[in-house]
Amino acid sequence: MHLILISGKSNSGKGTVAKKIKELLDNQEKYTILCSLSTYIRNVAKNDFFWDGIDTLESRKFMAESYRIGTEFYPYHMARRVWERDIQPYSNTYKTAIIESFREKVNYDYFNELLKQKIINKITTVRVIRPNFNVLQNKEMENHVSESDLDDFDFDHVIYNDGTVEELDEKLKEIFNDNKNQTLSRLR
Repeated sequence: MHLILISGKSNSGKGTVAKKIKELLDNQEKYTILCSLSTYIRNVAKNDFFWDGIDTLESRKFMAESYRIGTEFYPYHMARRVWERDIQPYSNTYKTAIIESFREKVNYDYFNELLKQKIINKITTVRVIRPNFNVLQNKEMENHVSESDLDDFDFDHVIYNDGTVEELDEKLKEIFNDNKNQTLSRLR
């Protein structure tokens, strides 16, 4: 199995990029899972703390701190949960899993261990950057580990989300379109 880890600051467009990569790959192979490392934190916020699902600075703080506290006690918690519940049961059926909301090095470390054990065969990392767009407008959150831990990470691909949806599609096709290059063949 090939894992594609999508990273980016809040509202950079990483969810949109993940969905577009899934569409592109599904058009080529029809064996792609899309999941998010933030799903379980969002579920806790909704189910246990009655979050209404509206993204606010306060809800982001809550989820970021919940994630930070959880990873202090169990560093691989979110990555392991997504792997064990959302990906591994389907690893014989699906060739690729796209994981949106890759935010911390500890997530990569967990998946890299799976690679070393030959449980998966490839990891591709993608950073989504949306220049001149800062939805947080809050230094505390901008410096939170969930926003800053991967600032110096060496990504395989960097996508600048600075134009139209069509331009974004073209950028992704350059990287993930099997017809234009042999990226997918090399990555499997």
